[in-house]
Amino acid sequence: MSRSLRCRLSLGPFVAALALAPRAEAMGNATSDETPLMDLTLEELMTVRSSVAGKVPEKSAQVPGTVWVATAETMERHGLYTVADLADITPGYSSYTVFGERVLSTRGQKAGSFNNNKHLLLVDGIPVNHAKGYKASTEYELPLFMAEQVEFLSGPSSALYGTSAFLGVVSVVPKRLELPGSLVESRVGLGTPGFERRALANLLHRDTSTSTSINLGYTSRYATADAVGAEASALQRNWDDQDSIFLRLAHESVSGASEGLGAGLIYMDKTGGLGEFWTGDFSSELNELRWTTLVPYVRFQRDVSRVLGINAYVKYNLSREKGVTVPFDRAAYEDYDGTGPVFASYDQFVNDVEASVELRVHRGRRFELITGYSFDTRAQSSPADEGHSRVVEADQVPPLTDDVDVESPRVTTLSAYAQVRSRLPVFHELSLIGGARLDSSLTADEQFIRLSPRVGIVQQFVESFALKALYSTALRAPGIKEYGLNEEARATLRSTGGDVDGIRTLGAETTESFELAAVYSSERIRFEASGFSSNTSDALNGVRYEGQNIFANGSEAVQTVGLTLDASASVAPGLELLSNYAYSTPVDDSIADEVPEHDFHAGASYLASWAANVRATVWVRWVSGYYLPDKSMDTSPGFARIDANLLVPATERLRVELLGRNLLGSTEYYPFGGVRQVPLPQRTLMLSLVYHSQ
Repeated sequence: MSRSLRCRLSLGPFVAALALAPRAEAMGNATSDETPLMDLTLEELMTVRSSVAGKVPEKSAQVPGTVWVATAETMERHGLYTVADLADITPGYSSYTVFGERVLSTRGQKAGSFNNNKHLLLVDGIPVNHAKGYKASTEYELPLFMAEQVEFLSGPSSALYGTSAFLGVVSVVPKRLELPGSLVESRVGLGTPGFERRALANLLHRDTSTSTSINLGYTSRYATADAVGAEASALQRNWDDQDSIFLRLAHESVSGASEGLGAGLIYMDKTGGLGEFWTGDFSSELNELRWTTLVPYVRFQRDVSRVLGINAYVKYNLSREKGVTVPFDRAAYEDYDGTGPVFASYDQFVNDVEASVELRVHRGRRFELITGYSFDTRAQSSPADEGHSRVVEADQVPPLTDDVDVESPRVTTLSAYAQVRSRLPVFHELSLIGGARLDSSLTADEQFIRLSPRVGIVQQFVESFALKALYSTALRAPGIKEYGLNEEARATLRSTGGDVDGIRTLGAETTESFELAAVYSSERIRFEASGFSSNTSDALNGVRYEGQNIFANGSEAVQTVGLTLDASASVAPGLELLSNYAYSTPVDDSIADEVPEHDFHAGASYLASWAANVRATVWVRWVSGYYLPDKSMDTSPGFARIDANLLVPATERLRVELLGRNLLGSTEYYPFGGVRQVPLPQRTLMLSLVYHSQ
């Protein structure tokens, strides 16, 4: 049984009645002699393996890449259960907020605008990015309470994962049972500000032939309505309300002729305000954006012989983006003359079908070949069939008018890839990796073809120490959102006599990365250092043109260099120290991208075995500043924050958690468009109860 599940069975109050049901004897036997989760030592945590970098479970010294792993124990200690929150304590990763969305940045580069479309998101190996714009979900529409561990891979990974694995990959590994039995656990919480409410639950069952998982999540909060920027204005507040729902169902055969055959469904839905602004210096409580992703899938993964393994899946992705906006900036609102658009609404659906077949040929640890083929085709539904796009005009009769009716082209991506890995008995082990992926993205009028190579060396001198050298590339071709938005802008400008020549044909953006890393781990100390150089060309980001939102390829490369450091140490019984540091800087005159220059975390976690196993974790985050656009040598002021989490076993079955964020109550702003205006979260408190069966 996985460590996180061997160590804890928990049950929330709203399903407490299930605790009276008989539990499988095998489950009780599996957990009776196990160490409680909060008692895991640093040595035990160092045995954690990750597979996101090489698709084979490995310890950190063997992984062909820089991977930071948040285990269930890590998340519990910190009280953090979203991708965005974990990114803020992950070396080389961070998150920022724009238009009410939490977006990821990695190694000095970030996604364009609010779409968060440059990181691949996997749940149990299934890609779950939004089908319209490749958006990766980072908040409570994907609660990580159901995760055994979350793996953050830094750097481009197209060679293994395809066009959307541009700046990094986040892989969520769900909890599962390795022995017959049942598990039911949940947590409920209330928090301030915004009267945040959370209810999360996991229900797992396994018998001798099948395994079933059900994961549930619900989160809701009111808007904080904080002032945006240094100027307090009633016309610009932070409308950051949110309602999120999550559901995951998974069923798999674990023995017999059908072993490895499974099916599942993942549903993520988030509705929230557009945060601090939508049109620059004005915000409205009426602004709202909804993202929905529904992914049913069928999968087969199994070692069919001693040398051959198969991993194949077919999935359907129905994604929805729905928004309502008040199309004013502050000047237009204050000078409103009773004419023109006053309200806009759209509702768009994208249908995506993806099939993937991957073979793994291996001869022990000496030789391994991974090769595969994938097919992906997606298209936006016609407004006549699903969805709408409408504008309310104050001076029109009737006032409700159709927006320009434009259909996005179908986008089809064909991919073939292979990676060879050879392990040689040089010192402890020398691992040589080489591979490439050929992606072809097609529409009715255009085609992009790109070969994304990957090479690497991992030299383990002894079991506890290794050096790594890696080179990787990635491609991100335009998709439904990019093509569709540009077609809408062209149609709108043509209808009003505007100039469309500035909306140019879109091309694919590419990135490449060089990386050197060193890893050391022992019984009490773990240390990893990585230096990198990243170069993105033809960056595909959202911009404004003639009053329209469009996508365009950047004319200048974005080049960054930097390093990351990650260290942890067990210094006394029950006491562990944790720290990491990330530095990135633009090269020469490269356009900076409003990402942290220095990002430092330090913390301590203490288990008081003498005080009923109370666990206290405290950490500080210090960001020196952010580079501003077109001013690569200037930075905006940074910030310092202190967070803490307290876990108190109230009874044998009940645990109380108190999480405090920004305990100093500092007021800070994230820069956007060269202006410090997006409010970072104020002081928050979250009280949670976790009921566990034993």
